[in-house]
This record gives sequence, C-alpha cells and structure tokens, in this order.
Amino acid sequence: MKKPEKKAKSSESFKKALFKTLPKLLEKDESFRAQFITFLKPYFAEKEKTEDRFNILLEEIKILREEGERRWQEAIRRLDEQEKRLEEHSKKLELLTQELISLRKRQDVQIGALGARWGLKTERSFRNKELGIVVYTDVPIWEEEFNEGL
Repeated sequence: MKKPEKKAKSSESFKKALFKTLPKLLEKDESFRAQFITFLKPYFAEKEKTEDRFNILLEEIKILREEGERRWQEAIRRLDEQEKRLEEHSKKLELLTQELISLRKRQDVQIGALGARWGLKTERSFRNKELGIVVYTDVPIWEEEFNEGL
C-alpha cells in the first residue's frame, strides 16, 4: 500500500513543480515553446482557421441583420400604405353614410307627401260617394293634423 500512496504524492509534487516552471520555460525558451505548441496542436483549433471561421460567421450575421432590416422597412412601408388606404375607405364610408341618411330623410318626406296626397284624394272620393248616396246632406271636410307617427 505504500507504493500507490507514494506514487500519488510524487505525481502531485510533479504537477506542482510543472505548473511552477512551465510558464517560465514557455516565456524564456523559444524552442521549448515551439515543441510544446506542436505537442498540444491536435488538442486545440488553429488560431487562423478559427479567426477565419469567426469572420465568416460575423459576415453572415451582418448580411442577415441587413436583410432583416430591409424586411422590416418593407413591412413598415406596406403597413403605412394600408393605413392610408384604411383612412381613405373610412372617409368614403362616412360620405356614403351621410348620403344614406340624406336619402332616408328625403324618402321620409316624399312618403309623407304621398300619404297626404293619397289621403286628400281618398277623402274627396269618399265625400263624392256619400253625396251620391245621401241627397240633401252636407258632408264636411275633415281636417286634422297628425304630428306623431304610427
């Protein structure tokens, strides 16, 4: 049991020593640094390739953002057009409503006048009939105003 414990302690002390000396070696010894980088290269992405990919992604994001902005501007333009058309339709609808109200009033007046004429002619016709039936009788004209509707 002493061997695994000793090995673990030895491994820990080696790590501590490595972490202590590695930064100094990388900074001062250029050949060590190059060899160290070559050794670790398979585990990390290359800086140039990563930057190229990153720049490509940034360009794609820029294009998407510009395209999105164009779409928003187009949607806003179309919405403004629809708003103008809606206002025009509202004005036309208001004019049609006023015209309909005017026509209804005119129709009411004409129907009232027609009813008055019909009433007068009917009354005259009725009086003449009564005069023909009842001789020597006075049939007076009946006049009364109706201010309220039916």
